[in-house]
Amino acid sequence: MDYQVIFSRRRTVALEIRRDGSLLVRAPIGYPSSRIEKLLAEKKAWIERNTVRQLSRMTYPSDPASIEELRKMAKEELIPLAKEMAERFGFRMRSVRITSAKSRFGSCSAENGISLSLFLMLYPKEAREYVVLHELCHTVEHNHSPRFYALLVQVMPDHRERRKLLRK
Repeated sequence: MDYQVIFSRRRTVALEIRRDGSLLVRAPIGYPSSRIEKLLAEKKAWIERNTVRQLSRMTYPSDPASIEELRKMAKEELIPLAKEMAERFGFRMRSVRITSAKSRFGSCSAENGISLSLFLMLYPKEAREYVVLHELCHTVEHNHSPRFYALLVQVMPDHRERRKLLRK
């Protein structure tokens, strides 16, 4: 099994499957290669499963015309959707902006500014609504604590099914 090791001042070993399907091992300085090999053997099924998952992820358009069309669509739909959902459920957000982030669909700043990826427009409406409401819940709970999930369940009981739509 091919892999790259990065040694650093950390306490634990972490495995990461990169977007290209390659395996990265992060380990503490001086961590024995024999223990890395043993860990990889133990985690073989996990590595194979997640490599397949990573390689099957959606590839996004990269040509400028497609990006601008997605940005236009996102501004027309996602910004009004976030404002409407914030009003309906009583969330207070500072602003909404559209980004071209590929590794995360949304984020919420400490000042309650919501950022949404234009690539959300490639997913079903139910998935877009989930991401917007997820980020709005972060305006109340800035973490993924049990209180955050209790709030999310309260405003969107089917959030788990909707989240799965982002993985297809």
